[in-house]
Amino acid sequence: MHNVFVSAVRRTKTTESLEAADGAVPDSTTTGMSAETDAAVSDIRRALMRLPDDQREAILRVGLEQRSYAQAKFAIEAPIGTVMSRRSRGRERLRPLLDGSGAQESHTVAPSTLRRVK
Repeated sequence: MHNVFVSAVRRTKTTESLEAADGAVPDSTTTGMSAETDAAVSDIRRALMRLPDDQREAILRVGLEQRSYAQAKFAIEAPIGTVMSRRSRGRERLRPLLDGSGAQESHTVAPSTLRRVK
């Protein structure tokens, strides 16, 4: 999913910059993305927006922008350990959101896995 998102963002960078002057929002027909890829990118964007700002920033700086932790610490203005923990916590929160179990917290057990014991 990460690679799909990164590829889509890279592909849309030039299109978005051209259409930003017009105020238009690019869609899948102008970016060349398939409907599945467009849906996956939309899901990832929605999931990222549900994260706290500090975790989202750490994930995007290190993951999407492919910066090292040392570079990201200067952009975020936080120690390397803080950047690493924010990214880790953010990724943990993203997993259930991207697995389709967004309504459930990662600490809860799905009802289908519960077993009745007498």
